[in-house]
Amino acid sequence: MHQDPFEHGLALAWSDGALSRRGAQLLELLQSRLVLSDKQRAEIEEKWLESLSNIQRRSFGDGDEALSNWLKALSNTEQLEDAAKQLGRTALDVGLSKSMWKKAHQFATGLGLGDAFAKGAWLEETVSPTSDWPEALDPLAIIIGLGMGEISVKPERQINVSKNPVVVINNIEKTAVELQWLPALIPDTNECLWSWDGENKPIGSPPNGEFVISLVVLEAWIKRLMLQRIERGDTPITGWPKNAQLVPSSVTLQQSGVELQLEMILDLGDHGLVKPWARIVCEQGIINPTNPPEGLDKGWRRLHEGMTKMLKNGIDTLPRQLLIAVRSTKIPGKISLTKGWFSYELTEFN
Repeated sequence: MHQDPFEHGLALAWSDGALSRRGAQLLELLQSRLVLSDKQRAEIEEKWLESLSNIQRRSFGDGDEALSNWLKALSNTEQLEDAAKQLGRTALDVGLSKSMWKKAHQFATGLGLGDAFAKGAWLEETVSPTSDWPEALDPLAIIIGLGMGEISVKPERQINVSKNPVVVINNIEKTAVELQWLPALIPDTNECLWSWDGENKPIGSPPNGEFVISLVVLEAWIKRLMLQRIERGDTPITGWPKNAQLVPSSVTLQQSGVELQLEMILDLGDHGLVKPWARIVCEQGIINPTNPPEGLDKGWRRLHEGMTKMLKNGIDTLPRQLLIAVRSTKIPGKISLTKGWFSYELTEFN
């Protein structure tokens, strides 16, 4: 992971192996956000350009979008300062070496958060350790050893439940239950539905249907499946690049009509960052994969296939787990995709 925020921005902009015009414009905005002089930027870029020989064209084509998202995440300065203090406190619990502390503090300082990070680490203010942080601080979290889930800190939970349910199972005489494997789902005590206490919010109200699930729940489920495998020391998905680190908050689902795309950012060390994706199409009650981008290298094709399998697996296993949890004898059947929601027909298990 890069030790300087602008270097991280360069890695995002070049994550596809090439710099687009929009990426160059976004780097100008990042320079302004970080209050870097032209001389400071030139020194960082010169160092970065020396590593470009290690970067190969990967053809996923989302580098500027990744940089744009990170810039947006950097805009909430008050939230970032509080989170930096918490990460500093967490770093104390992890027990960073002197060299890793220097790297983490250097990155925080580059974001203007060095003092906040130090205050949390040296207990100058009363803050709790954390296992959750804003997307903008993913690079800092990875430096101090949190990106792969090495530690599990469980702060006191403050429930901020969504107004609308995110999972609804109709026509069964069951009520929702608490789920340890997805604690952000808050069960209703009278009906078979769950509200949401997660960071992302569902799109609109649930549509009509026997069994509907918001995409925010599916996204959290897929992220959980991957992180569990990583914590066990397993390969999270087929085709995973050697020594790649997942940026957890980058695991997202993007919908366009009947298409659903899974994407994430991987840190490849000296080879920079890459934002692979895989897409499925939901038509006529079934899920079908789509072809990988043209010209994609064989190794990246394997990763694309692995991500497609993970996406299909999540779509298949999440509804089954929910039905098992409420002890229903029904199973999910035909599936449809509407704006922000999956809808399943239910059939009796024979």
